[in-house]
Amino acid sequence: MDKELEDILQKNPWQPLADALRNALSKGQDWKSIPMYAKDDEKHVADLNLKFRRGGGRRAKKRYWSCQLRYEYPPIPFIGTPEADVWLLLMNPGFSPLDYYNFIDREEGCRRMVDRELKEKTVPTEWLKRDDVDRFARRRDLYAKSLDFSIVEPSQQFYVLDECMDTIEQVGKKLNGGYNWYGRNLFKGWQDEGGNLNDSAAFFKASNQAERLRIASSRIFDLEFAPYHSINFTKPEDYTEFAHTQFWESLVKYALTHGKKLIVRGCNLLKLVESVDVEAFHLAVEERRILRFVSSQNVSLSYRNLVDEHPARVL
Repeated sequence: MDKELEDILQKNPWQPLADALRNALSKGQDWKSIPMYAKDDEKHVADLNLKFRRGGGRRAKKRYWSCQLRYEYPPIPFIGTPEADVWLLLMNPGFSPLDYYNFIDREEGCRRMVDRELKEKTVPTEWLKRDDVDRFARRRDLYAKSLDFSIVEPSQQFYVLDECMDTIEQVGKKLNGGYNWYGRNLFKGWQDEGGNLNDSAAFFKASNQAERLRIASSRIFDLEFAPYHSINFTKPEDYTEFAHTQFWESLVKYALTHGKKLIVRGCNLLKLVESVDVEAFHLAVEERRILRFVSSQNVSLSYRNLVDEHPARVL
């Protein structure tokens, strides 16, 4: 790791949360009482949630429900190592009770999922795969280490593809956890209008899950603009004062000026990347190091799903 990147990571606003989670793990405590914030973000999260509440009436209530930042759920600021050569820039990690199940409380998380699925009338036929205390402990250990880039095993950096994350039988998109979401979008190629997958179009090919984890850990860094879980994302201006936003800008500038290949989800996020360093951005565009997904709703890494450049030259 070069000195410039080390200096950036020294200012990681997620370090206090990582320390608090590890301290709780060492004492055998749960994480329910730990606020899932980056350093100095608690007030910004509260202010933004208050903004979503204002206005009164059913519309405001619905907006608050869909846009509120779920600070009791573990945020996902990034996955993997910034030393990877391909950076996947996404807007936010979405929301599913599965995140609560995986990291906070399996029993309570399962109840939340059942309640939500019943409300949406999509009751699954099978809920849980084999999941025990050891797998739960491993998930929490990997997550805490991911927040300060301290996962030491090179093949485990992209932890969401570890087999301990394979916990819930998926039902459509309703319980879309990281294990299935990333496995599908990073390795299974182009998805046509009928929902069929063409594996031959995938950039990264792997014959088994261990190989997927190894490839993703060595090649891909996922960086989220807004790391707190929410059903809907509002607008980037809402996050200007967040500690993670400043950290995000430092990392993106490093990527632009150090030859990283950036794959960006959506035009709005592309504008944010450009605003970090306009000159470096346009140089990266000339060098064919910046790609955008054809649709922000389809983020499969496939030959047909990127704008403006043949991906073989990029990846």
